[in-house]
Amino acid sequence: MKCEHWIRGALVVAVAVRASSVWAAEMAAPSLDNFMKQIQSANENERRAAWEKAGPVGAQAIAPLAKLLAAWAPEGIDGGKPDPARKQELDAAKAAGAALDAIAHYACRPGAEAERKAVNAELVKLIAPGQAEQARVKAFALLASTGQDDEVAAIAAQLKDADAKTRERARGALERIPGKASLQALLAALPSATGDFRRDIIETLGHKRAPEAVEALLAEARTNDAATKLAAVDALARIGDPRGREAILAAVASLEGAPRKTATDDYLRLADNFAAAGDTQAAMSIYRSVLEQGKSDAPRCAALVGVGKSGGSDSLPVIFGVLNDPSAKVRNAAVTALVTLQAADANQRLAEATRKAEPATRGMLLRVLAERKAPEAGALLKEASRDPNMNVRVTALDLLGGLDDPSLEPLLLEAAEKGSPEVRTVALRGYVKLAARLAASDRSRALIMYNQALALASTDDVRRSALEGVGSLGGSESLPNVEKLMNEGSVRDDAARAYISIVANMGKIGDKNDAIKRLMAVVENTRSQPVVAAGVAALRGLGAKVAGLAGRVGFITEWWVVGPFPFGKEAPFDKSFVDPETVAVAQPVKFDGKELKWKQVRTEDAQGMVDLRAAVKPSQNVAAYAYAEIEAPRDRPVNLQIGSDDGFICWVNGKKVGEENATRPLAVDQNTIRKVQLPQGTNKILLKITQGAGEWAFCVRVANPQGRPIDLNRL
Repeated sequence: MKCEHWIRGALVVAVAVRASSVWAAEMAAPSLDNFMKQIQSANENERRAAWEKAGPVGAQAIAPLAKLLAAWAPEGIDGGKPDPARKQELDAAKAAGAALDAIAHYACRPGAEAERKAVNAELVKLIAPGQAEQARVKAFALLASTGQDDEVAAIAAQLKDADAKTRERARGALERIPGKASLQALLAALPSATGDFRRDIIETLGHKRAPEAVEALLAEARTNDAATKLAAVDALARIGDPRGREAILAAVASLEGAPRKTATDDYLRLADNFAAAGDTQAAMSIYRSVLEQGKSDAPRCAALVGVGKSGGSDSLPVIFGVLNDPSAKVRNAAVTALVTLQAADANQRLAEATRKAEPATRGMLLRVLAERKAPEAGALLKEASRDPNMNVRVTALDLLGGLDDPSLEPLLLEAAEKGSPEVRTVALRGYVKLAARLAASDRSRALIMYNQALALASTDDVRRSALEGVGSLGGSESLPNVEKLMNEGSVRDDAARAYISIVANMGKIGDKNDAIKRLMAVVENTRSQPVVAAGVAALRGLGAKVAGLAGRVGFITEWWVVGPFPFGKEAPFDKSFVDPETVAVAQPVKFDGKELKWKQVRTEDAQGMVDLRAAVKPSQNVAAYAYAEIEAPRDRPVNLQIGSDDGFICWVNGKKVGEENATRPLAVDQNTIRKVQLPQGTNKILLKITQGAGEWAFCVRVANPQGRPIDLNRL
């Protein structure tokens, strides 16, 4: 018998790639003495080289490697810290385990049956009582991957071991070994097994999916012990033999509560196996019985899914019968079943049912036909868009936008212009969906539709979708509609992004200077970070110089930063580490026995944001100070507009002018400190910025008392 299942071995897969390269080189086996010296070397590279080439050493190395493996004590396995004196011993044990994997894997290569038998014979010796525990664990694991009929008897003998762990390892190995011998060994062990181990053997028989086990499992299913009955029922369902049906159904009838639910799940699994085997009649019989007799949602939903996958057109009445079920989950499962039904005449019969259905059901069936992309869907949806029933009409209009049918545009537009408020909103959503589908093939028509939607829209979601559309198509004719929305708070940023896309496109094909001027105006007059980022990207795309843009709109871009300092219970928000009256960036700040140097930071961000996490480490539960100087050509009052993540304290020329003790993300101009007096000459600005966790940043903008940014590039 060939070693056909070795590739499944989880413990030997790790060495497969390395071992295969060794085989390809056709290296001669090293002598056992040299190999064992290498595997125990204090040098990690030598140990690795030894176990990587262990395959050809073969069966003769199994016993000595097992002795080394015995030193792999539980503290080594569990990730403890063994005594340093034992480190080399444990390293050798780990290398021995890897070498055993390599030898077993190598022996299972095609054409090496004699080697496999020799290696397995040595592994069988290791599972005998009295052997070291770690050696037994490894041997069982390897035999599970390499064992065949020859090794079954020795492994099966351990099913009667007094130690529960040994019995379980033997059972696990037999579960993975293919062939009749392992199955017969498990069947032979079943009558004398008790408790959990008996149920484990039953579970294994189910996993092996062997029809030969059905009679034994039927006997177990008749027991009065609920746990054993459930294990047998589960195994029978996995095997999928028709003989198990009555036993599973009897278990469903005899059990209550959670056990009954489990048995019902097994009954459905049996139906799934029938369907997979091509016996759809038997599968449908089970699905229908669960639908008719089921008391809870979960099994009924599962049965409906099965009907959808396996049923024919004769299943339609069954599904129709639950479309109006009180449970929303069951109704949704019924819709899913109708969508997945593969019957040849399903679309035709669904269309017929839709025309005859009551309004509540008609809406669901319209959705089903649309999802199935049925040829009949378009005509039915057009009819339904004028249905007397409001819900049907709204459903149809919503679905029409998802069809690739340009002829639907007039119908949707008429409903959007003349329908009731509910109809108008839904029709307009469908209208925008249709525009999106037409955009690739008919750009001009799609752009006209988006502009129509912008003019008619009364809800933000429609406005946003239409703005995204006009922005992607970049038509200058959309600018008037877009500009109107740039001053509406709810969609202002969406309109600004669309405006940027349109103007950028205009600049690429027309007047670049005008486009740059327009984009600069948007960037300079918004506080939205995403809008600024989009605007700056568009400016760069047109070749515009954006260096100095932040200073132009009032942001301070050159700072000196020092930190970190503690922040939290032991160092409250207002605790000072830097004297605001005597700041000197040339002098380090002394703190906690250390000297912290000021670091110069220049931000290139268009909104002057300084990333403190990049400048100061560590950056959790700490604070930092930032210092800047600005020139005032004359005495004048200014507003300082500060954004911070998290809180801040601000001093100007040594005097505290504002603070915000907060935990928050940064936004531009979060706090405005009004009418801060700047005398002529150099003015010193100092900030303390606190940080809990996550992002950490700040920005400061200088504006006049009316809130207009001051161009710092001119100072």
